Amino acid sequence: MKNTILAFYKRLLSYYKTKWELTDYPLRYKKHADSNNNELKPWVVQIINWWTLTGLGNTKEEAFNVLKENFEIYKKNNCKLPRPGCNVPLQYADTTNIDNLEDVAVDFFREILGYNYFECFISDQSSIIDFGKDDDEVLQKINKTYKLNLSEIGDGNIVRLLTLIKKKNDE
Repeated sequence: MKNTILAFYKRLLSYYKTKWELTDYPLRYKKHADSNNNELKPWVVQIINWWTLTGLGNTKEEAFNVLKENFEIYKKNNCKLPRPGCNVPLQYADTTNIDNLEDVAVDFFREILGYNYFECFISDQSSIIDFGKDDDEVLQKINKTYKLNLSEIGDGNIVRLLTLIKKKNDE
C-alpha cells in the first residue's frame, strides 16, 4: 500500500515538470535479511513500478549511487524516460545478432567465459563485463585463442567480439 501511495504521489508531481531526474521517481530501499553473505550486497534500491532499474550496495548510499549510474546510462541510451510512478513493463533485449553468431558463440562462451552458451540469456547488448570478465588476462586469452591483435576489449560487447572472431575465421 505504501508503494502504491508513493508512486501515485510521484506521478502527480511529475505533471509539473517536463524533464525528470532520479529524485522525481518513487524509490524503495530494502536491506536483505542475510547481509552476512559476502556474495550478496546487503542494500538494494529500486524504482517503484520500474523494478528492473535497481542499485545494489554495501550501504544505502552506495546502492543509491549505483542506481543513479544505471539511471543515467538508461537516460543516455533512450530517447524517452517513463513517467515517474507509472508501471514500466519488462522489455526483452534483441537477440537477432547474437543468434546469427551462435556457431562462434558456443566456443567463445566455453573457452573464454567458462559458461555453457545454452544455459545463459545473451542479448545483442550483452558484454563480457556482465560475466565479470574485463581484465587483461581475458584480452590475452581472446587474442591467443582466436589469433587476434586486440589492444583493448572496449565496452566488451560480445556481438562485436564474436563478429571480429567470425571475420578472422572466414579469412
